[in-house]
Amino acid sequence: MEGPQELTDQRHNESSGGGSRLSRRGVLTAAGAALAVPALWSALKPNAANGMMRSRVGVSIAGGEFSSDRPSFSNEHLGSIEVDYTYNSEKSFSYFSSKGFRLQRLPFRWERLQPIPGGALDPSALAALRLRADWAKKHGARLILDCHNYARYVLPVNGVPTACALGERVGSSVPITPEHLINLWLRISKALGDHIGIDGWGLMNEPHGLGRVSWKNVSQSLVSALRKGGDKKRIFVAGDEWSSAHRWPEINGLKPWIKDPLGRTVYEAHCYFDSNGSGKYTRSFSREFDENKRMMNRGVENVTPFLDWCSRNRVNGMIGEFGVPAKDPAWEEVVRRFLAVVNDAAMEAVYWAGGEWWGSYPLSIQPTKNFTVDSPLVKVLQA
Repeated sequence: MEGPQELTDQRHNESSGGGSRLSRRGVLTAAGAALAVPALWSALKPNAANGMMRSRVGVSIAGGEFSSDRPSFSNEHLGSIEVDYTYNSEKSFSYFSSKGFRLQRLPFRWERLQPIPGGALDPSALAALRLRADWAKKHGARLILDCHNYARYVLPVNGVPTACALGERVGSSVPITPEHLINLWLRISKALGDHIGIDGWGLMNEPHGLGRVSWKNVSQSLVSALRKGGDKKRIFVAGDEWSSAHRWPEINGLKPWIKDPLGRTVYEAHCYFDSNGSGKYTRSFSREFDENKRMMNRGVENVTPFLDWCSRNRVNGMIGEFGVPAKDPAWEEVVRRFLAVVNDAAMEAVYWAGGEWWGSYPLSIQPTKNFTVDSPLVKVLQA
């Protein structure tokens, strides 16, 4: 079985866009522990309804997306649960809730939940998601279900597994359309929309490279379809081209694009602190610092364009992913300053990642020794 470390390397190779994800450095000039950021128009308060809380800092409990980078993976070769991928045990949901991370993001692969585009949801995959929502509810947390597909769906084309982007023409046909994604979310909403252990829907993780269709149009159509169907949950809309917080205005324009009659849409950006923002952290902190003496403020500099965009447009935002090498204490001050400005903006941030199959993955904050030893970064995130 391919190990979680290889899976992680592949994921961040994809999400780095070949190392060009952050093409320019921030131009902020502030120093010190934090920068002043105007409060958002609609601040998100912890929600204690039904005995559950949404915490400002959450965690992705990863594993449901594992092994999807294998050359053999497709909707016809999904792998086996607890062999090739996992949604984790109740212990992880209980543990992170007990540490105060009561907003929990649960990645899943579209192909495993809906093996035929436009078809019925797989009963066993749906039951697995429902069970995790039950556990979240039981332990006082809420889940964001995260479609971890990068705006693609893998299916055989002439017998070869092919990642088909939304609206992409492959040969003489368009195998995966925006309507397929709408169909997926309408089915999820119908099946799980009344589950109070679910906080909302992460429509698509890090969409990119959609040449024939507009992600803005696709995401608006998704929101409109869900609201027309009676869905009232929060909807998390990622930014185009990898959802970079640093490049958010450059990529997504100066104005918001979602019209939501309930006003419950949350724009989702991702933010990593290595030199290219990929989250691969191929260089040590000391080397990063040697090349950039403003390193301690890099998290602040990278996230501020997104915070300012949300504040200026009076919309809600969330940092759907951030993370650092958790065992290297040199990164802790970068995280503290980053979280200070995110908190000042009344914004949620979800750490990448927890999960029982990470092994030696540097960014993991999964506890060790049968859940008895915390990651050193947990106290920083709790503070």
